[in-house]
Amino acid sequence: DLFDDTILREVRLDFMDSDWWQKLKQGWPNGPDILADLTIDGIVYQGVGVRIKGNSSYFFLPPGSQKVSLNVTVNFTDPLLRVYGMKTLNLNNGIEDPTFCREVTYQNFIYGYSPNGRGNHVKLVLNGNGWGIYENIQQYNKDMLEEFYVNEDGARFKCPNNPNGPGLRYKGANKSAYSGAYEIHDDGDLTDPWQVLIDTCDRITNEPLTNYDTIDDQFSIDHAMWTVALENLFMDEDSYISKGADFHVYWDLHEGRMHLHQHDGNESFGVSFFGWPGGTLWQLSPLHNGGDVNKPVLSRLWGIPEVKQRYLAHLRTMLNGGFDWTGEMEDQILAYKAMIQAEVLADDKKIYSDQDFLDNFTQNVVISDGAGGTMTAPGLQLFVEGRRSFLLAHQAVKKKAPVIPAVWHTPVNPLPGQSTRVMARVAGPDKPVGLVKLWYQPAPG
Repeated sequence: DLFDDTILREVRLDFMDSDWWQKLKQGWPNGPDILADLTIDGIVYQGVGVRIKGNSSYFFLPPGSQKVSLNVTVNFTDPLLRVYGMKTLNLNNGIEDPTFCREVTYQNFIYGYSPNGRGNHVKLVLNGNGWGIYENIQQYNKDMLEEFYVNEDGARFKCPNNPNGPGLRYKGANKSAYSGAYEIHDDGDLTDPWQVLIDTCDRITNEPLTNYDTIDDQFSIDHAMWTVALENLFMDEDSYISKGADFHVYWDLHEGRMHLHQHDGNESFGVSFFGWPGGTLWQLSPLHNGGDVNKPVLSRLWGIPEVKQRYLAHLRTMLNGGFDWTGEMEDQILAYKAMIQAEVLADDKKIYSDQDFLDNFTQNVVISDGAGGTMTAPGLQLFVEGRRSFLLAHQAVKKKAPVIPAVWHTPVNPLPGQSTRVMARVAGPDKPVGLVKLWYQPAPG
């Protein structure tokens, strides 16, 4: 498993050209890829392609820093070549994160609730020289989607970083209004892939809210609520909820509808170049940007009371689940720290100081913003504890929920088409329950 987060693998890249560093810098941001051999676990994968990736992770590096983020195209010269089943590696440099743990933790947390890639840590070596610890983040592609969907061959769109992103709002029927704001990463063999995106934006923006099923038939509302709840929980600035950008949408051919997924987690755990409202480190409203008409997934869909309550229920599920420093999260993050600490302290290319690394797990750290100013990287423990306490006390979240002590079904493993009986015990916190609705999915995706 390439993304086993209990193992610190060495990733070696040996470039063919003597001027490989100059060519990498000249090729930012879109290539061309530089030819190299990749070695992992003693196995050599010949003829991979390498390029510098990222926006803020490149723009905001300290002057002269070589700690760049890299994209490795495993099947660059051999279309069938894979590393542990993967054809792409994303090696992220930890910009804005002295701990090197934010994005790995965020991605792996999301994986438990919504279709998403995973992450782990690797030690990078370039042409025999140590480049330190990197976060290895799974690519959003068919390799990832096939873990969650019956058919992973649908159309994929990316909305890249944009402070004033399009936010899936309808901009008319002309494709040119969308082609400059979204990128098609896979057309899904659709005759007109832009049209399914336009139809989705139209449905989200203009369909009467009383027509819940009509919207949901085109755009998976529940999956969208999981995505924006996760972004809000971790205060991810590169997100739909913040910018109306930095997200993916996937047109599922099997269901014939669109799904909203997050992208880019290096600005999670409250880190922000531009600052959250009021400069708060973790006191972001759970209904942040709910009135922003440029983000109709929030401003319109939360106008359906049932959807808003389900979104808040998703937040409570995660707050009462894994988002708790005294639970699994502390053990997981401190295990990451123990695994990478020696390598981080020995890395002379890292962006932040040894003390920043050691402190930022439990303390706020002031770091350079790469543009001549400073910013605060919240301590991971302080953020999780503060964010959890703030949300649990928030009026929207702390409403009493029904108690569901048991849900079961027979037969335990139903066959396709077989009648299945679902039973549940449900009690109201203050008064009897009058109606129970069943919503189901076999797994995220």
